[in-house]
Amino acid sequence: MTRLSVLQPRLLTLLLTVTFASLFGCDRSGERRSAGAKPSPEPAVEPDLGAKATPESGDPALEPWRRELLELAFRAASKLPVEPHIKNRSRIQAEALAAFIELEQFARAEALAMDVVNWRQGVLLGELAHQAARRGDIASADRIAAKAHQVMLGVVAEDDQEWRAQSVLAKLALTDLTLGRNEAVIEKERLLEHSERRELVRAKAHLLTEEEVPLQLAEYKKLLESRDFEVLQNVALGAIELHSRFYGKEALRTEIEAFIEEAQRTMPSTLRFTYQESLAKNALEAGDSRNAARFVEAAQSIFDRTSWAAEDHVAAFGRLGSLRARAVSRSQGLGQIQAGLDTFETEKLRIPDVFRGDALRPVAKAYLDAGEREAALSVYRQLVEEGVQNPNSRPRVDDLVRTCSSLVVLGLEPDEALLTRLRAIESQLGEPW
Repeated sequence: MTRLSVLQPRLLTLLLTVTFASLFGCDRSGERRSAGAKPSPEPAVEPDLGAKATPESGDPALEPWRRELLELAFRAASKLPVEPHIKNRSRIQAEALAAFIELEQFARAEALAMDVVNWRQGVLLGELAHQAARRGDIASADRIAAKAHQVMLGVVAEDDQEWRAQSVLAKLALTDLTLGRNEAVIEKERLLEHSERRELVRAKAHLLTEEEVPLQLAEYKKLLESRDFEVLQNVALGAIELHSRFYGKEALRTEIEAFIEEAQRTMPSTLRFTYQESLAKNALEAGDSRNAARFVEAAQSIFDRTSWAAEDHVAAFGRLGSLRARAVSRSQGLGQIQAGLDTFETEKLRIPDVFRGDALRPVAKAYLDAGEREAALSVYRQLVEEGVQNPNSRPRVDDLVRTCSSLVVLGLEPDEALLTRLRAIESQLGEPW
């Protein structure tokens, strides 16, 4: 018996607990839809990007350049033909819509999510339900969660990869947790693999009181005994969340740091680097540059001993330089960021063209973090040209969406020349994909 044959009855049992309207697909007009029906494989019309955010929609107004880049990114992702590119199309659309959600364009993201034609639509809707729950809009959270359930029904009924349904379920569990529906969280969490629990673990840690932290750490310590890689990641992330929340409680913070040190001991060096980076950011947010510097040096030690893939090496220089500029010395940090650019030039031929943008975007962000806006834009100009080196449009779409989304989220307004170049790249997308 496969894991899926066990999981499906359990998921279906859970799904039978949803409301009658959700189960039988009735909308508010009473018209019945087929439960679990998949969206049409080809969108009937082009995505409607013309609607503007209004007070009625609840979406905050955006600067024109931000709105344009969000729309450009989603339009570019949607140019990919559904067949045979449904997986890449939906993945890239989801990346574009993540930026809409980051900018609190919730109504527009919900409308555009209907153009995502596979299981990722359910994950997006689940995240939008979670966001509605976070801002106390219970009616919207329940309405959108019901739509996510519909997608999950279709995945359970027709898909042979259980993790896709679990990815939707994890978002619904997060929504329930935010709404204080603890019994529903327990039911859903029982069905989730540890790899799908990360956001839930962090959210739970965020809800703990100071008095509850020692008990949670004791539970985390028991989980370390499993030596399960996914479990270890979860408890480390939960502890980092606690470190952020209770940073001002020195004794508790010290205990949490000792636990994180123990939890990460057997982790790959790239993860240990990320954890030290997170601890440094926590310290910086708390205004504690002395301890931030300590974590930066710990990250530096890991960085120096790690054998990096070329693209990750460049990106790590940027990440480390950003922290060093803020926690240790601005001039030292800028030197490290420049070292990332120098490394890119020397290792460029070892970096596949489809990964060059991913290598350089953290360097650009690091310059912006250090207050060097023009240097950040210069790196963006460079990476935009690297992103069109591949003759196929699919990797060009990938890079364009990530570039536009990062500019929008960072609040880094492109100059007219860069904006014109981004428009031109989008307009030229087409065969061969």
